[in-house]
Amino acid sequence: MPGQALADNDYDVEVDGATVATLVTPGRTTYWVNGLIPGVHRVRLVKRTESPWATSAFGGFVATPGGAILGKPAPRHRQIEFI
Repeated sequence: MPGQALADNDYDVEVDGATVATLVTPGRTTYWVNGLIPGVHRVRLVKRTESPWATSAFGGFVATPGGAILGKPAPRHRQIEFI
């Protein structure tokens, strides 16, 4: 499963609640998560930094052959943001 990020920022890649990688390479990056057992997995991309001089864009997830991207979860009723 790859994810593509175009950025001057750092990201954590989480699978099933555990961080499996930290992406610290600026520019267009593709990262593959390998070794997952068959089944449903929860994937989360966490932006770790802010870049005052550049914006970032996340290109999305792609499933490997035989896999599938499921629909997004229902929105949360409440959310708190700390700055």
